[in-house]
Amino acid sequence: MKPLDLDRRGFLQLAIMAGAGVAFGASGCAVLKPGASPAGAVFAPDAFLEIDSVGQVTIWISRQEMGQGVRTALPMIVAEELDADWSAIRIIQAPLGEQYGAQRTGGSLSIRELFEPLRKTGATARAMLLQAGADEWGVDVSTLTTDNGRVLHRESGRAIDYGALAGRAALLPIPADVPLKHPADFRIIGRAMPRIDGRDIVTGEAEFGLDRKIPGMKYASFERCPVIGGRLRTFNADQALKIEGVRAVIPIDGTSISHIMSWANGVAVVADSSWAAIKGREALEIEWDEGENASLNQNEIVAALEERAAEPGVITRDDGDFERTRSGADLEITSDYIAPYLSHSPLETMNCTADVRSDGCEIWAPCQFPNIARTLAERITGMPSGQVQVHISLLGGGFGRRIYADFVGEAVLISKASGAPIQLLWSRADDTRHGFYRPLSHHRMTGTLRSDGSVIGWRHRISGPSRDALRGPDVETPERSEVYAANQFPYSVPNVRVEFNHHYVAIPCGPWRAVAYSQTGFVVESFIDELAVAAGIDPVTFRMRLLKNGQTFTNNETVVDPARMSRVLALAARESEWFSRPLARPQGRGIAVTTDHGACVAHVAEVLVDSSGGLRVTRFVSAIDCGMVVNPDTVAAQVEGSIAFGLSATLKSEITIERGRVVQSSYADYDVVRMGEMPAVEVHIVPSREAPGGVGEPPLPGVAAAVVNAVFAATGKRVRRLPLRADVLTGI
Repeated sequence: MKPLDLDRRGFLQLAIMAGAGVAFGASGCAVLKPGASPAGAVFAPDAFLEIDSVGQVTIWISRQEMGQGVRTALPMIVAEELDADWSAIRIIQAPLGEQYGAQRTGGSLSIRELFEPLRKTGATARAMLLQAGADEWGVDVSTLTTDNGRVLHRESGRAIDYGALAGRAALLPIPADVPLKHPADFRIIGRAMPRIDGRDIVTGEAEFGLDRKIPGMKYASFERCPVIGGRLRTFNADQALKIEGVRAVIPIDGTSISHIMSWANGVAVVADSSWAAIKGREALEIEWDEGENASLNQNEIVAALEERAAEPGVITRDDGDFERTRSGADLEITSDYIAPYLSHSPLETMNCTADVRSDGCEIWAPCQFPNIARTLAERITGMPSGQVQVHISLLGGGFGRRIYADFVGEAVLISKASGAPIQLLWSRADDTRHGFYRPLSHHRMTGTLRSDGSVIGWRHRISGPSRDALRGPDVETPERSEVYAANQFPYSVPNVRVEFNHHYVAIPCGPWRAVAYSQTGFVVESFIDELAVAAGIDPVTFRMRLLKNGQTFTNNETVVDPARMSRVLALAARESEWFSRPLARPQGRGIAVTTDHGACVAHVAEVLVDSSGGLRVTRFVSAIDCGMVVNPDTVAAQVEGSIAFGLSATLKSEITIERGRVVQSSYADYDVVRMGEMPAVEVHIVPSREAPGGVGEPPLPGVAAAVVNAVFAATGKRVRRLPLRADVLTGI
């Protein structure tokens, strides 16, 4: 089942040549009438599903594939309601177009947003094929059923393939409110299915951004000012132009185009090969005006956040009266946590192929939000959207970084300036040093307890930069992007206060996998563990008590349901043998339970700490309730991937700032977990008929907390600042 490399026009031409066919769209049906001439063919451009006269089922994928498995899961939804032959399914990545609705890939939204619409697409198509079969045989439609790409007549045993009915179905009116299958009747949804494009990916046939080649294409490498906000002062290109294959050296400034292009100031080298472009860039002589941000320093930023933590912040949640609990409590605990700047660092660095011509602009790019790429291209070229085409390739990882299409804007600028099609490749150092980072944040946690272990007060005071301050320090509500996860505190505590102190730093920040949950999951679940220890209550039991009377509410598209959290907590505890197989030091076991993006996840981590402070995470037991599951294989893979990603952030990764520069440059100093360092991972999926929730992000927030809680159980030492360096545990 190989994905086709056809645009919509190409497919329409093939469909016309093939004869009869029918197309269906998620918001209604599109029809290609049988027997019509090319001029008279009727084709709706918002179609997601087509069936041709030989029974080939083609499904357009309107979300981007970056490892999460949407190219398999989304067709499964259509095929289920259609009763299609899965072996006859082929997929096409939809180009950017209004007919496909929101083509954003982020926020763990793909299945959540498209589950019902795509079910309706398949069900509508099936109903029309049934009616076509009834008309073909002259029988009542109620005597017919479908199976594996065929319409069946129960009484006579007759069967007819969908392809043979496509022409007749195309002439039928579109039914409204077609009933959907009962989940008990599913035969595709809920089954573990191999990736539909897996073979092409592992054999190298699948196209990622750098695989695109077009006639006359040149390669570009772009030297940017190392300091955010810095500007090009002078440059000498003499040595660069002496390198064989270098064709042009061009000053580029895109900083006025959009706030997301704040790094786009410097010098581009255009060459016949990527190697020549890179060597030419290395030969440039450049003098920078580094600007006012050249004095930024990591230690000073952290110190400023610690100072802000002593001050009350903007209150974003205020239940009861937290301050009053402080005088009536038997015990008050305050702890400070710090979560660092983090880079996305996907395996595939940023890249884009752009061809700016007088009659239009064409872009091939691995981007999560292709509409942002098109908007940038329109601003740069002055062309209307109808003249800007965006083709979307596979993404070699994204994690939120490819939402901001600054790299697309740079490629368009260079193509326009050079007069040639350009493929722009970022180096690993470019990718590490010119990103949109998860912001550094300081969390001052205060809890008040009674002598019986009950928690009567909770205050979470966050200090740090805001993702919403990309345009500058004067953003109206900087707290908006930083507190929603903390506001979703799920435990039953009568007095809860959440505050935010904004401290502007001119380091570009943006959404990083799980966004604010990645910080608050670590902080909240670590501090809950502290309170459990102070209360003398087992950490699982302590959480269960606090969830028992917790309030269910909806916040930021997430349903906070303490009952579902309790179920995954109990499942993870049982499968990890939390109560039945205690671990003795230097081993330890830690737990965390979180909810975000419509799913609940509990992790139990097991660690081993040797006498020299060496830490090994040996086992992870995870339970997830993400509602109705389309493909269990991709759910398990996403949990495993989140654990790897989360362990990197817990144990290894950190972006630091010195003299306004990002210090790290590659995986050598921005380290990530390697395969040999991964623990054994067990994933347990809660059966559910609830609406599908997210999967790509929910397993990540609790990873760090589960590990540091396990470290405490193994050593008695509480880790409150990430990453957890080896020297922290030395001497234990």
